[in-house]
Amino acid sequence: PPPAADGEALLQFEVGVTELQMQLEASLMRLARATRQRCVVIYGRGVLDVAAYLPRNQWPALAATTGEVRRPLDWYNLILHLVTAADGAEGSYASSDAAESVDEALRLDRVMHEVQSAHPNYVRIDNSTGFDEKLRRATELVVTRLAELEAQRG
Repeated sequence: PPPAADGEALLQFEVGVTELQMQLEASLMRLARATRQRCVVIYGRGVLDVAAYLPRNQWPALAATTGEVRRPLDWYNLILHLVTAADGAEGSYASSDAAESVDEALRLDRVMHEVQSAHPNYVRIDNSTGFDEKLRRATELVVTRLAELEAQRG
């Protein structure tokens, strides 16, 4: 990405990332519907994540630029936030190939939480357990949410 000091270039870069993410998500949903079977689509990153990489004062400009294709927050049935290892599992983070420093990872994680937590089905999975248990908890939450959605459909 362009340097943060070049605000316009950074904005245009993140607009491109947002548009690409929205196209990717729409295509994956179309593929899932085409199977005519029940499907679960899990994204490693979502449209909301862009906010963490763009200074807050540029959020309105991003929203204005992508306004025609903006989607409601409930586009996602569930937002599962797996907290960075830099918060509570620092040893694992330090030994990883992470691109960000611990401080930057913590900042990005805080912004992700701020943006995503407005979703009615936002769940934050912390590092209070080991990684395998963290994944088990995340999987359990996804399965529970799927059962809730299935019950709602009747």
